[in-house]
Amino acid sequence: MDNPADEKTASEGQSAMDLSTEEKGSEEQSPPEMKSKKPLSFHLAFVGLLFMVFIVSLDTTTLAVAIPIIARDLGGTTLESFWASTCFMLAVSVVQPLYLSSSDVLGRKIPLHTAYFLFVVGSLVFALAPNMATVIVGRTIQGLGGSGLDVLNEIITADMTT
Repeated sequence: MDNPADEKTASEGQSAMDLSTEEKGSEEQSPPEMKSKKPLSFHLAFVGLLFMVFIVSLDTTTLAVAIPIIARDLGGTTLESFWASTCFMLAVSVVQPLYLSSSDVLGRKIPLHTAYFLFVVGSLVFALAPNMATVIVGRTIQGLGGSGLDVLNEIITADMTT
């Protein structure tokens, strides 16, 4: 090793290995209390969000299959059952940006409670419907609430986690 450049490269390589070893050592030796443990309120809020998404997803998938049978029992047409399903999806798609904007302005709580209220009212209207016109109105109101529950779930989850 008569060449000074070889010595310089060798010493740089050695110092780089020393740094990486020191960094690994400090990561391995970090005390367990340094790792952040989430409080119980975080986990309960997250379970609530999961439940919220489960309800909307269950409603969307099961009622889309059941509406033709409900229409037949109520004396409705195929077109009315089509609109009952389509109105829900249209309401979900159209109102999501409104919930997004209103949650930025008003905070997350007011739009979330509004979405829950609309979803429950729509579910009651749908469940107690004597005819297909009322079923369509109920599904539309459910869609107005379901869209808020869907988009606010993602927003709140993003706010809760880093």
